[in-house]
Amino acid sequence: MAELRPQQNIIAVLVDDSRSMTISDYGGTRESQAVKALESGVLDELQKKFQVRLYRVDAVLRASQSWTN
Repeated sequence: MAELRPQQNIIAVLVDDSRSMTISDYGGTRESQAVKALESGVLDELQKKFQVRLYRVDAVLRASQSWTN
């Protein structure tokens, strides 16, 4: 059975950048809820174990340096 080795495996994180993310849901926009989830430590924890690649997705897929640009 193959084992995961720290920083030797790559994980892709897709960030929805479509217009629907500006819709208000449950006290905030969908985008603000996604940002809050990433800032809550999810991204930091992934980066401890994997090489993380961020991609922004709307009509096209784009590589991104961060989820905020």
